[in-house]
Amino acid sequence: MANGMGSIYIGHSGLKASQDSIHNVANNLANVNTDGYVRQQVVFRDARYSNLAYSKNNYKN
Repeated sequence: MANGMGSIYIGHSGLKASQDSIHNVANNLANVNTDGYVRQQVVFRDARYSNLAYSKNNYKN
């Protein structure tokens, strides 16, 4: 039976991505008049994950 931790990890990932985007926008706005500053952007990509399958022989209480 699933324990719900996967949902927490998904939510954490989404919140972290939003936080990174907001931080990036703030950084770009703070440096808009700085000579030589190049605009930065956040790039989203798929994360690696492990899918573990347990058989009755591998599961221990």
